[in-house]
Amino acid sequence: MITSLLYVYGVALEFWKNGEVFPYAELDREMGSWKRITILNPDYVHVKKEEIGDQTIISLRPDAALQRLVNSNSSVDMALKKRLPRHIIESVRKGQNIPLHNMNISHLKLLSAPYDVRGTSIIVSIYKDIMLYDKLRESKFAQADGMINPLTVVKLGGGAGEGYKATQADIDAFASILEEAQYDKDYKLITHDGVTIEKVGSTGAIIDIGPDVEAINNNIYAGLMVPKAIMDQESVTYASSSVGLEVLRQ
Repeated sequence: MITSLLYVYGVALEFWKNGEVFPYAELDREMGSWKRITILNPDYVHVKKEEIGDQTIISLRPDAALQRLVNSNSSVDMALKKRLPRHIIESVRKGQNIPLHNMNISHLKLLSAPYDVRGTSIIVSIYKDIMLYDKLRESKFAQADGMINPLTVVKLGGGAGEGYKATQADIDAFASILEEAQYDKDYKLITHDGVTIEKVGSTGAIIDIGPDVEAINNNIYAGLMVPKAIMDQESVTYASSSVGLEVLRQ
């Protein structure tokens, strides 16, 4: 029972994540029941559909691991190869896709149009929002770096009756002094009033992205057809949100 629930969960997760799922069931002819269900990688599944009608032909493109196994002569691989059906081995050796019988393979797909051959992930509708959300998070990372490592600005000139003008040698000398002082916690610098050192951070220049993030979250909830109350448990009751889920299912 638990194994069956795990299969159902895996199929549902794949369906909503990728927009389609290919469960392949192996029949135990002696017991008259399915002995194993495998969820195939959609990247290796080829689907051909009739222009008129609903008949489809599904085949599996062998991946590199299967090709290596079929063409290997090692004792371990030979033992594994004996468990493979003959038609799979022949298809791989010929460089052809492996035909899958419609009794064993199912194609569950979320269609954006009735004539589509492959399914479309529900996540496609919120790609732009996710990209914008990621950009806003990067901006917060940049702001956090600025708070921890503020910019040091050193001004040379003025002071002493406003007659002091720094030369390039003075600038190079102060750059060397500050480099030496960087890791010395008890470093002391004694100089004239023509030197100004200040730290420039992000104080007063922090971008508030709260409203933008809230708008993006609302778009994501709508795109994934998930009532907001289910996720954050605010503003409305669970009962009313469950009604929203039933409306979406219909």
